[in-house]
Amino acid sequence: MSDDIKGQIPDRLQQFGKEVDGLRITGGKASPERTGSLAGSVLMALGLLVALWTALAQRGDTTSADATTILNTIVGTENALVVIVLGLSLAIVGGMLWVRNSLTRYLRYWLVRLIYEDRSNTDRLIEAIRDSKSATD
Repeated sequence: MSDDIKGQIPDRLQQFGKEVDGLRITGGKASPERTGSLAGSVLMALGLLVALWTALAQRGDTTSADATTILNTIVGTENALVVIVLGLSLAIVGGMLWVRNSLTRYLRYWLVRLIYEDRSNTDRLIEAIRDSKSATD
């Protein structure tokens, strides 16, 4: 890198930090991303627990020779499969909600950084054009 670019980097980073602080973006308790991330992780854990609990509860004895008991076991197993699928669906939805809300904050910061860099590049281009005009005049 050239010397003038090396000299500009710390100043640009300091200016960028000041501008980000000036945006007054708070990450307090009212932050919807944190609430959504927490809700997603709770929903994911709850769904996994429901599926696991139901799967473990359905492990029964099927050695009985009584037809009614066998039919009740089959119906109970089918009902348990519905609850297991529901629990896994809740876990998947919770995981997607967690990922969405976790990435939102990072992407917001990334967008602010991108806008700042584009503005900085535009300023440099404008100055280069002015310098070239003054050199030709």
